[in-house]
Amino acid sequence: MNAHDILNFYKTFQGISHIVSSNEKRFFISGGQGSVFAVLTAAGFKSGGKTTLVVLPDEEEALQYQSDMRNLLPEQTVLFFPSSLKKDYGKFIQDDTNKVLRVEVLNQLAKNKQVIIIATAEGIVEKVVAQSDFEKNTFKITKNQILDIDQLLNFLEEKHFERTDFVYEPGEFAIRGGIIDIFSYNSELPFRINMDDDTVNGLRIFDIDTQISKAEIENISITPDYNNEENNTLVSLFSYLPSNALLVIKQAPFLVELSEKMQQNMETNTVSFLPTNDLIRELQDFTIIEYGGSPFFSNYKVIEIRTETPPKYTKDSALINNYLRKYHSKGYQFVFCADNYKQYERFQKIVNENQPNIILLSFFQKSLSKGFTDHLLKICFLTDHEIFSRYHKPLIPIIKKQQSSHRLQNLQELKPGDYLVHIDYGIGRFAGLEKINNNGKIQEAVKILYQDNDVLYVGIHSLHKVSKYRGNEGIPPKTHKLGTKTWAHLKEKTKQRVKDIAKDLIKLYAQRKQIKGFSFSTDTVWQKELEASFFFEDTPDQEKATENVKTDMESNLAMDRLICGDVGFGKTEIAIRAAFKAVVDGKQVAVLVPTTILALQHYKTF
Repeated sequence: MNAHDILNFYKTFQGISHIVSSNEKRFFISGGQGSVFAVLTAAGFKSGGKTTLVVLPDEEEALQYQSDMRNLLPEQTVLFFPSSLKKDYGKFIQDDTNKVLRVEVLNQLAKNKQVIIIATAEGIVEKVVAQSDFEKNTFKITKNQILDIDQLLNFLEEKHFERTDFVYEPGEFAIRGGIIDIFSYNSELPFRINMDDDTVNGLRIFDIDTQISKAEIENISITPDYNNEENNTLVSLFSYLPSNALLVIKQAPFLVELSEKMQQNMETNTVSFLPTNDLIRELQDFTIIEYGGSPFFSNYKVIEIRTETPPKYTKDSALINNYLRKYHSKGYQFVFCADNYKQYERFQKIVNENQPNIILLSFFQKSLSKGFTDHLLKICFLTDHEIFSRYHKPLIPIIKKQQSSHRLQNLQELKPGDYLVHIDYGIGRFAGLEKINNNGKIQEAVKILYQDNDVLYVGIHSLHKVSKYRGNEGIPPKTHKLGTKTWAHLKEKTKQRVKDIAKDLIKLYAQRKQIKGFSFSTDTVWQKELEASFFFEDTPDQEKATENVKTDMESNLAMDRLICGDVGFGKTEIAIRAAFKAVVDGKQVAVLVPTTILALQHYKTF
């Protein structure tokens, strides 16, 4: 079963057709549980095609709702609209990621796109720049157009964009020959403009970590941080919505109360909030579906649904088996939702052990945040993470800044006198940061001292060639002299030594391939039950590592694999899986660790 099948199934629900086709403007849904509201919202959008705004009390619930909507409507634009503020050590500060997400919503609505917006209550009561000011302050570029670069640079400087050597964060731009990189506030990735004289030869988005282009696009819109702009008119998000837009609000009274609190308690000069009376007045212009708690608006039509939450599997298979038998006998359909097909296989085998070939489970290869049993349409949605009590985390949009922050953190860790290694010039000592004149431009650079007080300046953009020296503790290294071949000879000797080691390893592994090892059997039901019991969903890397280990074990070649990962990233889980697989085949397992404390910890874990 795919998303299309699910939504077509729910389009037959009378409540959906009534909302889409009637002239009534107030509805209240009662009796809902789990992700049924997301399913109904998606089915309504599929039927009516209207721009839809969903307002939820908090960010976690909004992100779960967005995740469900993206899984149910993979071809539609589903956007997240948070508050621009986040709490940091008790104070509210503006967050670049949230600002980009908000501007992205305005950008799509300004283009009259039919979109689905999942908003937090705090995001809704925070004002936005008026559409006229938004469009006036947007710089648009199309592929193959003639571009006045001076005009573009003037725009970027006026809108407080910062010129850097490389682009890492929103509000930065860089120019290198015929390439202009710009990180606009309406995009999760920066833009790259390729110029051929004064003609735009190509437009792309690129990855900030690798600085490599990812996809080609036909046009871009560059928008500034509107919170830094003066004399802008501020309005509500509702002014951007088309008149036929549909509003879905959970706990509307909470939204109104929050508006009052934000007006009274928030002290900030950076954002403005929508007065409560204006909020209520503007809401009344739209068709509104309320759910959760008590309705706020009067003269509403009640749409009743009857759903309940399915039981969790935990360690008692009788619970889920009784549930399946009960509703199977009443003619209910079952849909198992999981991102991973293997979870479906595990659950299907558990079901078949107790009720072979009786209950048919359809598979939806996308997870929902919460399962539910719909008694009106006689369908049950089961999620892998709820059935097996696993942690389910929705995808959180993040504007990457890792490279930039990592670079600055390394510099802050350095102290004058620390030994550094430059890949081209060898070992020297860190002598601080200095501003130097480079072709008439003042730039910050790392100063490195070599033998005889020779000095090397390394620009911030070339720090990837420099690393901190790591050698025998307490034994200072010998610094190199610039202009000699000592470092080059040392590198050459090291390369030759590495080649010799590689030859020895190739010979060793060729011999190992001739040795036949024990071939473990494929995964048993016990193995699948063990793996399904882990609390957290596997990360993609964890899943890949587990598969590689199992492939090694099931092969008759001698196994030799090293699993690397940071603390807390799930290496022990992989070891437990491998150990269990070995024990099931009657083999002993030795777990070797470096300390007594770690041995005790693993003893309890295993």
